[in-house]
Amino acid sequence: MSHRNTLLLGFGLILASLLLQCQEIQGKEFLVGDDKGWSPYPGLSDWPNGKTFTPGDILVFKYNNANASVRSWDDEIKYKEYPDICYAKCDNSLCPNYEDFNSGNDNIVLKEGKNYFFSPDHDRCDQGFKIKVCAEFDGKRTGCN
Repeated sequence: MSHRNTLLLGFGLILASLLLQCQEIQGKEFLVGDDKGWSPYPGLSDWPNGKTFTPGDILVFKYNNANASVRSWDDEIKYKEYPDICYAKCDNSLCPNYEDFNSGNDNIVLKEGKNYFFSPDHDRCDQGFKIKVCAEFDGKRTGCN
């Protein structure tokens, strides 16, 4: 085998090895609330149960009501020792780094770990207008308990 062929073979093996190590994210779409959409129905907060979510998946929030906007937040800097405090209390002042969506057809990409979504209206959130979604790679738990 010539020196050139050996180099090409070596380069090909390295490239193949790198490609195998890369984890491709192909996000699946999930319609939040299924046929009911993003609306304050009993059991909405249980909607994620039994579903498997991966980082990069897309949650589709569909709603017609102007009061049904979505608030999302990435982390809970102030309350790391109580990881679900913002979700449990529905207190917008406790949740840093939130983002509001209000198009009526919002597509939100899940990050790894816990993802929180709730109504910015405290009373509606307190009545269960909220969901918590855990996104993980290949069944690996990422602190979502």
